[in-house]
Amino acid sequence: MDMTFWIQLVVVCFLGAASPGPSLALLIGNSIDRGRVYGMATGLGHAVGITLWGFLTAVGATEVMNYHSGLMVVMQVGGAIILAYVGLRTFRSKSDLENQQGNVLLMRPGILFKAVREGFLISFLNPKIALFFLAIFSHLVYPGLSWSEKVLMGIVAGFIDGLWYVSVAIFVTGIFGIGMFRGKFNLLSKLSGAILLSMSIYLFGKVAWALWSS
Repeated sequence: MDMTFWIQLVVVCFLGAASPGPSLALLIGNSIDRGRVYGMATGLGHAVGITLWGFLTAVGATEVMNYHSGLMVVMQVGGAIILAYVGLRTFRSKSDLENQQGNVLLMRPGILFKAVREGFLISFLNPKIALFFLAIFSHLVYPGLSWSEKVLMGIVAGFIDGLWYVSVAIFVTGIFGIGMFRGKFNLLSKLSGAILLSMSIYLFGKVAWALWSS
């Protein structure tokens, strides 16, 4: 693979990571609700899911999944449940981002693993991400790729995704973000929670419509 291929891969992965959607809403909600470290852990978990998607696409597994509509429905429902859970938690919380930054309880391994798990699930169960890899990322895969190259493609996709989402978490919880939203954290939490719940309802409705129409 030449340099042109890797440049294309980096650009495609960045555009995919930077596009707004459920993943970005969840990360911002977690960062506002539970602080920078929790938000960064969510971003790293999301990157693990993207790495897996990149590898599955490279080996052709996403094409197989596309022909199993039942599997896609299960993924949509799973993603909707995660969004509903985090959205309800964020909506009901009383956020104080400045104090959350130093909250030792939110930095315990068990709690951080929960953040990683939420990030991973929202990326792996997100149909939008599955379609992105199937429609765009798959075009970068060509016959003759070695297993090491396929694994490296997944790692590159995950690295760029993780770098983007961790940067977003740092920005939202940084001096600029705190200064911008000071005194409005509770309102912001409710807004983030409402957006996540709306996305969850939309996904549930989409699944229900698809099942009713079939």
